[in-house]
Amino acid sequence: MLVAQRHELLVRELEAAEGLKVTELAARLNVSRATIRRDLLELETEGRVTRVRGGAVLATSRTDGQPSEPRPVAAPLGISLPDAQFQSVSTSGWDAARQTDGSLPLLRNLRLAANSTLIDKGVNVGLPCSGQAPELGAFEAS
Repeated sequence: MLVAQRHELLVRELEAAEGLKVTELAARLNVSRATIRRDLLELETEGRVTRVRGGAVLATSRTDGQPSEPRPVAAPLGISLPDAQFQSVSTSGWDAARQTDGSLPLLRNLRLAANSTLIDKGVNVGLPCSGQAPELGAFEAS
């Protein structure tokens, strides 16, 4: 299958399901997850899809039927991120020792504070989350 054909199939699948996970798209198109991720990156650059945590949704189209303009990676979200939104914004401690069982250390760095306005503000694409929607951030609040 040619890349262009696969891209069209991806877009059709997203239209039909209003968003899918990478694993679901890979299974439906019988390709690897890495291939789907590359395709979604290209389609996002073209403004046809929006990548979300673990998957993708169709990009909002313009009223003239043309694909929406690609948005910059760091598009302004209109959200203020003061330090109080996080448990810690310290740049130290990243090199902490592993736990006794060998797992990574539990760090407070960049985890949302209990009263953060970013809790439950993400887009729900069907992945497990602790609230009604995922958090806007690297970690789920617990």
